[in-house]
Amino acid sequence: MSLIIKQPGMLTTLQDLGRYGLRNLGFSTAGAMDTLAARVTNLILGNPENAPVLEFTLTGPTLEFHKPTIICLSGGSAEATVGNHFVAPNCVTPIKAGQTLKISGLKTGCRGYLGVKNGFQALEVLGSCSTHLAAGIGGLSGRALKENDRLGFNSCSAKKGFRPDIAVGREFTQYLENQADSQPVRFIRGPQASWFSRQSLHHFYSQSYSVHPDSDRMGYRLCGQKIESSYSENLITEGTTTGSIQVPPDGQPIILMSDCQPTGGYPKIGNIISADLPRVAQLKPSDTVTFQEVSVREAQRELIEQRINLNRLAIAAEHYWNHNQDEY
Repeated sequence: MSLIIKQPGMLTTLQDLGRYGLRNLGFSTAGAMDTLAARVTNLILGNPENAPVLEFTLTGPTLEFHKPTIICLSGGSAEATVGNHFVAPNCVTPIKAGQTLKISGLKTGCRGYLGVKNGFQALEVLGSCSTHLAAGIGGLSGRALKENDRLGFNSCSAKKGFRPDIAVGREFTQYLENQADSQPVRFIRGPQASWFSRQSLHHFYSQSYSVHPDSDRMGYRLCGQKIESSYSENLITEGTTTGSIQVPPDGQPIILMSDCQPTGGYPKIGNIISADLPRVAQLKPSDTVTFQEVSVREAQRELIEQRINLNRLAIAAEHYWNHNQDEY
């Protein structure tokens, strides 16, 4: 194997972008919570966007490398070192055989991502390497990583003269900085929005909610002003998706996340737009969030802009690796 887990961190799993087309069979999508950060990690390394990466939560792992490689860290702002050298985010960093990477707590955000050049080795289950903890499939035996686990990857040595280039991700980093965390999370109106009174809708739009500690990869429970339904009948169970905002009988919203169930019986007041789901994935317990309703057209426009910036990053990374192809 290529590396050994010396310390696993709070919750570290192997993830790609998830398994799609199986919700009708009862399988959750799973995959990286912050799909944008996972994509950035892989694109900077010149990997396919869907290559498996390590997702760590709040505190990162300590990894001892037995083969040389080149890594990239993205997502929440992590304090990471190799020996006495600081590992900068969103750039390439060479690792020699025998070196140890230590990732401590996140200074900002909730989840970080670690990728290696050419990706981690993992078996696909139903078309994806993503770990789904509840189902016990994907990743490494369908579970979180633990001490002394071993992971494989194809070795990749940085030759003499290899120079890490932070500029690879500079343009995209600027794009991310423009997406201020203090901005409201945008959503489109849900299929049962009419079930809620005008006052309840006003409360949802105008107040802030805090993330409850009882939140996980399946969903974020929010705490705030109770949202009351004006509809007396029960909802027949119907399909859900990542980003659905359900309102259970206690009136406290739940945002469904990557590991969410394929169906649900709570009314949905809205759905987080795809472009803002990565921001939601970085919320920690006790963080606050506000909401802003937008149109479907605006949601589509924001996703297109995000895709354009990812394409620019991919072009910059391809140029970088083509220029350095004889150096690794």
